[in-house]
Amino acid sequence: MPLTPPTFARGKSRVAPAARKAAPGVDGVTWGSYEANLEAHLQDLHDRVHRGTYRAQPSRRTYIPKADGRLRPLGIAALEDKIVQRAVVAVLQSIYEE
Repeated sequence: MPLTPPTFARGKSRVAPAARKAAPGVDGVTWGSYEANLEAHLQDLHDRVHRGTYRAQPSRRTYIPKADGRLRPLGIAALEDKIVQRAVVAVLQSIYEE
């Protein structure tokens, strides 16, 4: 399975339920704004990956309190990074399942 636009669409569908209520990454892009022009965004993402110009954004660092009072660091990935990660997972799973 190559990294095609449908593969990115499947990656999007795996990210979508959690992304609707998740905090935005360092780029500030929310699911609502990305979904407004979804097909164009996914095609652009696919094109950038295949041209080799796609670069993952740095994770947004935030801290959440633990029960004992200490803080636990969280790294929040940008929405497009999550989509690419899920698409790559799908490709790798298809390779290793053969």
